[in-house]
Amino acid sequence: MPESFSVDNLAESVGKILAVAGSVSFTASIIYDLGFYHRLGLSFLDVPSVLSDHVRSGLLWFPMVITILGCGLFFEMLCQRLEQGMTEQEILQSTSNPARTKTMRNKPLRFIGYISILQIILYFLIGEPLFTLNPYMFSIAWIVFSIWAQDHPRLIVRRPFVVRFLATLLPAIAILFYLTGNTEAARLFDKSAPTTQLTNSSDAVESVVLLRQLDKGILVRTSNGSITFNPWEEVKKIESPGKYNSTHGILCSRFSIICPSVR
Repeated sequence: MPESFSVDNLAESVGKILAVAGSVSFTASIIYDLGFYHRLGLSFLDVPSVLSDHVRSGLLWFPMVITILGCGLFFEMLCQRLEQGMTEQEILQSTSNPARTKTMRNKPLRFIGYISILQIILYFLIGEPLFTLNPYMFSIAWIVFSIWAQDHPRLIVRRPFVVRFLATLLPAIAILFYLTGNTEAARLFDKSAPTTQLTNSSDAVESVVLLRQLDKGILVRTSNGSITFNPWEEVKKIESPGKYNSTHGILCSRFSIICPSVR
């Protein structure tokens, strides 16, 4: 164990990491909420939200982050195993034509970038519902553009790597969270969105779509399409239809005769 190691240093490092993570998460939640409310035609001035509401929004986007990190970790481990733990430079040096190998290895990334840019162009030309607002494609497109825009010998010399890296990563993350909130609002405003039975203080029952539960009340979409804020004092009961989604294998899903219970 290094001599410089101590419990105090560890606690200080963990505290700094948690502070940075908390600040980043709170900023991400605000960006997420900004995209959510903007899609509904609202702003923070129209919604009586408090800081705890933005913190609670982290529960909405956290599964997305875990999924991205999990897929990235799985893909990285798979590639490392298939490439026998070699670095990029070692892989190129082990081939008879390093230049051709490098070009071939870059083709999948370029293909993903081209597909992302193409989808964005089609989205602005044709629009929804044929081409939806895909947060991942927009983020990838920004990464491709940023790398291309900064890939000049003079810029590489003048701009440190950290600056170029942050100029690529931070806007991509902001785009991802903003558009994720945006698409979530669009999903809840769709006709197929699940409804909730809302009973107010006068025992009147109304079928609504629950948009947000806030510290001071709930934000709902009524049956006529309007958006209404109901303070908690006016809400007596909220009933959501429960549904158990069981997981079936491919054979049972395609051929129900094999599994009689799946019908």
